[in-house]
Amino acid sequence: MPLRHTKAIVYHKSWRYLLNWLGVEIVGNLEPKPGIPPTSAHLARLLRISRQDKPDFILVAAYQDSKGARWLAQKFGVPVVVLPFTVGGNAQAGDLFALYAQTIALLQQAR
Repeated sequence: MPLRHTKAIVYHKSWRYLLNWLGVEIVGNLEPKPGIPPTSAHLARLLRISRQDKPDFILVAAYQDSKGARWLAQKFGVPVVVLPFTVGGNAQAGDLFALYAQTIALLQQAR
């Protein structure tokens, strides 16, 4: 419940079901199309669009390039949250239960 009504920009729609379950609204995607890294024009468009619906954080997976996310986060003054995405995605996500616990903990810390 503590994440309900927060807003996020995500690199990819990877966490759609989790974020829906947690009540986090996705206000934008860094990828203009699946598998395509964000261009400067796309980042500028996200910046304009999301000023009306400012995100609380920007989500990327540990394996994704966070350069565009960091640039956008600096403009909004919000954190970039690097989520493990899979078991072994970071040191704390050693099994499935730890993956979920770590993911939720990282999201709550960013709040």
